[in-house]
Amino acid sequence: MTANIEIAKSLFNQNKYLECIDTCNQILANNIKSIDATKLIAKSFLASRKIENALLYFNKAIKIDPDDYESMKDLGNIYLSIGEIDTAKHYFQQSLEIKNSYAPALTNLGVIEIKKGNNQQALSLLLKATQSDPLLASAWGNLAASYIQLGNEDEAENACLKAIKLNPNLINYHFLLSSILIQQKRLQEAEHPLRKTIELNPNLYNSHFLLGNILIRQEKLEEAQFSYRRAIKLKPDLAEAHYNLGNIFRDIGNLKEAEISTRKAIEFKPNYAIAHSNLGAILKDLGSLKEAEISTRKAIELNPNYALAHSNLGAILKDLGNLKEALLSYELALKIDESLDEARGGMGLILLKTGNLRDGIIKLKETYGSIIFNYKNPKIIIN
Repeated sequence: MTANIEIAKSLFNQNKYLECIDTCNQILANNIKSIDATKLIAKSFLASRKIENALLYFNKAIKIDPDDYESMKDLGNIYLSIGEIDTAKHYFQQSLEIKNSYAPALTNLGVIEIKKGNNQQALSLLLKATQSDPLLASAWGNLAASYIQLGNEDEAENACLKAIKLNPNLINYHFLLSSILIQQKRLQEAEHPLRKTIELNPNLYNSHFLLGNILIRQEKLEEAQFSYRRAIKLKPDLAEAHYNLGNIFRDIGNLKEAEISTRKAIEFKPNYAIAHSNLGAILKDLGSLKEAEISTRKAIELNPNYALAHSNLGAILKDLGNLKEALLSYELALKIDESLDEARGGMGLILLKTGNLRDGIIKLKETYGSIIFNYKNPKIIIN
C-alpha cells in the first residue's frame, strides 16, 4: 500500500502512533518538506509522551513553514505541560502574531494568565477566544475558570454549561460545574455533574469524596458511606474520607466502627484536630472517659481556639467528677464562642449541681429559653 497522508491521519486517529510515524517517514522519504507528515510525527511523539522527539519535529515543521501558527501553539502546549510557563507564553504569542484570532492560542494564553493571577487579562483573552471560535469547548471551560477567579459564579456556570454542551465527555468541566454548584449550596443539582464525572472516569478519588460530601449533607448516609469507601479504595490515606466515614458510623450508632474510622483519619493525618476531638466524643459515648480526655486535650493542643473541643472536654471532666475543671473548660469554650449552647448548658448543670441555683438557672434559660425547676425535687423540665 502506497503511503499517503490520509492513511497516516487514519492511523493517528486510531492511536496507532508507531505505525503513523512509519507511514509519515515514508512520505518524508519522497517529500522531505511535507509539513503535514512532519506535524503528524510530532503529534504522534507527543501522544506517546516522547517530549524531546515531539519538540524536534514541531521545530522542523516551523522551519518548513515559519507561518505555521498551529505548530507554534503546539510547542507552547508542550512547554506549558512541563511547567516552562514563560517559554510557553512566547510560543502562544508567536502564534497570535501570525493569526491574532486563533482561538486555541488565545485560550492557552488565558490559562497562563489565570495561573499568574492576572484575572482581568485572562478574562479578556478567553472572551476573545469564545468570540473567535464559539465551538471551542476548552475556551468556554477556561472562561468558566476565569469567572470563578473573579467571583462571578453565575457567568462561570453559564460558560461551563456551554463547554459541556459542546463536548459532553470532558471530565474537567463536569467536575468544575459540580464545584460551582456546591459553592452555591445547590447540592441536589451538583450531584448530577459529579456522577457524570465518575461515569467518565471512575478512578478519580476526589470525585467520590465530593459526592460523599454532597450525599451526607442530604442525609443519604448509606450512599455517602459507599462513596467514601470508593474514595478510600482509590486513596487509602485520604484522612478526610476516613473522618467523614467515622461521622456516619457515629450518626447511625455504630460507635466501634466510628472509632476505627476516626483513628484511621488520625493515623494518616496526626495533626487533624477535629478528628482528635471527635474521637474524644466517640470514646466518651463508649464510656472510655480517660481515653476521651486524652484525645480531646490533644485536639486543644493542636488548636487552642477550638471552642467545641473545650466544651467537649468540659462534658468529659463533668462525667469524671472533676466539676471545677469542667467549669473552667466550659468558660473557656464560651469565651471563644459565646453562641456555643453545649457549653452554656453544661455550665448551667454544674452550677446547679454545686448549689449555685440562681446562676445555673440563668445559664439554662439562656440555653433553652424557659425552664421549670422544682426546688424540693431538683429536676429540670425544658419547655
